[in-house]
Amino acid sequence: MDDYDVVFHLTSLGNKLVFPSSKGRFAIPFYKNLKHANPFDHLFVGLYPLEDVLNRMHLRFQHVALFFVNHDVVAVRWKPTAFLPSRFRVLHATHQLALSDNLLSNAEQQETVRGIPQVLTVLQEMKAMLHGLVDRVELK
Repeated sequence: MDDYDVVFHLTSLGNKLVFPSSKGRFAIPFYKNLKHANPFDHLFVGLYPLEDVLNRMHLRFQHVALFFVNHDVVAVRWKPTAFLPSRFRVLHATHQLALSDNLLSNAEQQETVRGIPQVLTVLQEMKAMLHGLVDRVELK
């Protein structure tokens, strides 16, 4: 895990189980008289919450990071070129910090506004997109 910049450690909800055990915040009671131990085995065919979230994360942040997935973790590797000052674009304005160059005149500054990604804002949105699948976040 040393090769990655950020590691999201997943809870069991993101691994194999759609629902956790009968104890906890999202508890579903299981009764002994049911035929199956988990009555939800056959109800959610084709529901893969982790894959859906990762597809959305890839579409949203492919210009900034590469994603690597395991059943236990989601690892993020920053793209080095993403942190070079680039043209400030409205499409990515929520994740960019605008830079100004005091050596240029005001007219030149307006034409050449540069920006770099705000790492903490990007990480905050990534964690929010994972919808509680994250147990803890490890920064390198």
